[in-house]
Amino acid sequence: MSVQASDAEDAVAQPELSAAELRPLYLNGVFSQTMDSLTTGAVLIGLALQLGASHLMIGVIGAIPFLSNLFQLPAIYLIDRIGDRKKIVVASSMIGRSCWLLVALVPLVYPSSVALKLVLVAMTLRYCFGAFTACAWNSWLRDIIPAPRLGRFLAYRLSLMSVAAVATGLGAAALIDWSKGEPSQLHVYAVLFTLGSAAGLMGARYSMKVPNATLESREIRAIGRTVRRDRLLSPFKHHNFRRLMSFLAAWHFAANLATPFFVVYMLTKLHYDLTFVIALTLFSQAITAASFRLWGRYADLFSHKTVTAACGG
Repeated sequence: MSVQASDAEDAVAQPELSAAELRPLYLNGVFSQTMDSLTTGAVLIGLALQLGASHLMIGVIGAIPFLSNLFQLPAIYLIDRIGDRKKIVVASSMIGRSCWLLVALVPLVYPSSVALKLVLVAMTLRYCFGAFTACAWNSWLRDIIPAPRLGRFLAYRLSLMSVAAVATGLGAAALIDWSKGEPSQLHVYAVLFTLGSAAGLMGARYSMKVPNATLESREIRAIGRTVRRDRLLSPFKHHNFRRLMSFLAAWHFAANLATPFFVVYMLTKLHYDLTFVIALTLFSQAITAASFRLWGRYADLFSHKTVTAACGG
């Protein structure tokens, strides 16, 4: 076997999953989204404001999820060395999602500036480990879901996740608004982050039940390792890949330049309740979820590139 042949395809062909085997994937998404609804977005910004965060600190909070994606680079080498993406997903997600439990200590930490730093530490650890999870998960998912079915699968999974986001997001916001002005409000945040961590760990538990997709043997991987050292740079030799990266960079820059401050503006300047702020966010997600199945079918029919070009153009 040549080096090029061994490097061309990493995964062993997997049979199509049954409905019972797909169920853990759906439940993983539901519980993971529940965690995010209880620990990120307006809930996290609300806690930061409660602890006296400055605009600079809000910007840092908005930047951490994107900066942590750099940890996907060492994740590539870890996947190449271990070869078992399921183990990496389970281990990194359990460690990362447990870090939200640090936020439960906020009511016990004084002064508030120290408590805010604790929140930033917990957030940073969660997203750094999450980068390992995402890198292994995306590759693993590609190998267990047939390409012609991937669009419909993702559409249905995202629809379920949106329902979970609406239910948990509104519940969390109502609870926070109910405790507004009370000394116990920080305890409410602590409870929400504890529940969020528990939901995330439940999602990791369901990922353990997803069928594995084994990479090629360690011996074959060793043959191609010298070639794989150039993998990070070789995609940039392709014109279309550079165009895709330019599009994504511009898109995310525009989308996320002001996003973290929308919540701050609505809470501090417009004096909206957190429930209303989250309701606006969830309304947007609900509209998106309603179109998931439509765009999923179109993506399977015309390709993801065509749909992306049509929607983003």
